[in-house]
Amino acid sequence: MSTRRRPLPQSAAIALDVIADVGAREIRLHDFELRMHQRGCGSRAVSDALKAFERRGWHTVSGGMLCVSDAALDAARNGTGLHMRKPNRGKRRRMMPNLF
Repeated sequence: MSTRRRPLPQSAAIALDVIADVGAREIRLHDFELRMHQRGCGSRAVSDALKAFERRGWHTVSGGMLCVSDAALDAARNGTGLHMRKPNRGKRRRMMPNLF
């Protein structure tokens, strides 16, 4: 039975870009957060990205190091789908009841 995976949020995609730029399995957590802030992500976006990785089992934090799994490195190198907002449904145009 396959489970449907939710797409990555934008902050997680930026985090994958940071991981791809570093190119190593172990990154100092402070350096990771600094690179995320340099790309315009706030602290909440950094924690959202780490939560998205944790749901997938893509990282572990030991001490001050962020250790990413092979799956995260593959996703960083190959790219993944981004979370896109659903388009808004247009307003319903109703006919006036006395036209027919």
